[in-house]
Amino acid sequence: MSNYRTTYKRSAGLWGRWLTILVLPTGAAAAVTAGLWGAGYLRVPWLESQRPRPLPPGHVAVPLCLRTARAGTVITREHLYDPQTLQPRTVPLAAELVARRRVLVDPQEIVGRVLARDKREGYSFTEGDFHPPGTRAGLVSLIPPGKRSLTLEAARIEGVFGLNAGDHVDLVATVTLPTERGQRSGTLVLLGGQRGAVPQIQVRVLAQDAVVVMPVTTRQKPVASSSLTQGMRVRTIPVEEVVFAVSPDEVAGIAEAMASEARLTCVARSGRPEAADVERETTGKDPLAELHTIEAITGTERELLTFPGAQVQRATHVAGGEGERS
Repeated sequence: MSNYRTTYKRSAGLWGRWLTILVLPTGAAAAVTAGLWGAGYLRVPWLESQRPRPLPPGHVAVPLCLRTARAGTVITREHLYDPQTLQPRTVPLAAELVARRRVLVDPQEIVGRVLARDKREGYSFTEGDFHPPGTRAGLVSLIPPGKRSLTLEAARIEGVFGLNAGDHVDLVATVTLPTERGQRSGTLVLLGGQRGAVPQIQVRVLAQDAVVVMPVTTRQKPVASSSLTQGMRVRTIPVEEVVFAVSPDEVAGIAEAMASEARLTCVARSGRPEAADVERETTGKDPLAELHTIEAITGTERELLTFPGAQVQRATHVAGGEGERS
């Protein structure tokens, strides 16, 4: 029994000596390192990143956006607070610049607000970046008051590519009217005596001063198909869409034009500041309004001729030279 006790005492003493040799120097080295770092004689990058830096005189700490957010997004703590430090990532800015540009410095004034425009990562927030308090997040926040949103397929509209959110446009529809049975189409006579059939075209202005809410984006549209061997299958196809904000009384006309064979054209308005002084409405002028129709009779044959308004006399002279009378 005494031999076992002696062995146990020797083992305990050996472990104690090893702990003393390892722990005491390590603790002493850590204490010396902390003292030197605190006195400014030693630089440790990791510790310096954890220690808040003093602000320059006349500067304030401005929180930055940690991730890119689209317009209509509600700002949460994940957009401001660093998950490692649990503190907002800030940058010092001059107090005069902060006051002049209305930069927000209090995170409580940022969290919960809805963005009025896109915000990229690494940029600060201003009051102009947000909608008024109480605005609902999502697509509805981007619709101007008094307007209605309308999602249209971009492939059906000419001139829609290249537009940005917030651009003002007009929507015009062009329809080729079918010729009724037994109705003769007009003939256009030019200066050189050339003739051509005049298509029956109707032009209609569908929307005035519409706003691009969302530019052309690609959406995966689900399409269902069925077969005897595979049954019902659902697949997705890419569809390009654009969202406009139009007046309530213009929604029905645009929906009617999209359901027909009308060709829609997007006419962009000027985005320059002085455009408001010279802005005029887009008129739905009929391209056939300036044409004049004359019925020509040659023997027993009758023909309907259509001439441009400014060239009626010249066109009539050409027709008379061919032995026709009008």
